[in-house]
Amino acid sequence: MSTAFAGSLSHPRLPPELISLIFEFLAADRDWVSLGACSLLSNQCLRSARKLLFLSVTLRLRSDPNPILIHDISRRIQGLCDLLKRDPDTSRYIKVFEVLDSYPVYDSQWITQQTSLPRLINKLTNVQECTFGSEVGYLQWGLFSPELATSLQKLFSYPHLKILTLCNVGMIPTPVLKIPVRYLHLNNITTLPTLALLGEEPVSLSTPDSRLCYLNVRTVSLANTDSAWELMQVHSTNLKLIKWRCWEGTYLSYSPLVLTNRNLIHKLTVYQMHGQEMGQASPAQSTSGSCPL
Repeated sequence: MSTAFAGSLSHPRLPPELISLIFEFLAADRDWVSLGACSLLSNQCLRSARKLLFLSVTLRLRSDPNPILIHDISRRIQGLCDLLKRDPDTSRYIKVFEVLDSYPVYDSQWITQQTSLPRLINKLTNVQECTFGSEVGYLQWGLFSPELATSLQKLFSYPHLKILTLCNVGMIPTPVLKIPVRYLHLNNITTLPTLALLGEEPVSLSTPDSRLCYLNVRTVSLANTDSAWELMQVHSTNLKLIKWRCWEGTYLSYSPLVLTNRNLIHKLTVYQMHGQEMGQASPAQSTSGSCPL
């Protein structure tokens, strides 16, 4: 037996496909410690493991069972910034990005005033699904630092972004939501109305190149409702499905914009009064009264 052949038998190599499959099993079991250890085996393993380790990045506080505090989040954000500076290619692996405050102490300053967060967001150029906001409490867009507001608007406008979820965010400038996403989920948000100049006709809000097909809205006030109408006008070109859960308990009249585009919208479902479904219908059905399209 030749020396070269003997050497190949003494150091067998697993096919890359099998290695990737093993890593996928570890990721499915959320065994991030083992997957992180595997990333240290070789450069090839490093890339394969990082694609799974950084597929989803979540920044949120947690009280139990394993508490994650503000200083933990700050350290994580800074660590990610340093890593992506050393290895910019890793940013391509981040497909899901979530910043969600579940414990709004100090008016969510770890989001609104975190100096490293805008730098991190600016490095994320391949995100396909993004969630931003607060589970409890309320974030006001006007309290964001200019750097954070700019970085978020840039992130929302990326063509790779397909799904955007915003929770409990107030006074969002309407141009920020003139974005090319296909699925938009809005939970208790308000927009900053686009006002025409005094004495002039109202400006047109419609975005001809909008790609939004599905809009899921939850409103808790008339301000939310007005914002929802405005966003429907912005994205009226391709909007096909609307699911609307309204909790204000007031009479809901349909926007003329929606009615004039009833041939485009395939289905509008409205829930009111603590989740009781008002109804759903196709565009061919009546649009009178409180009956949906």
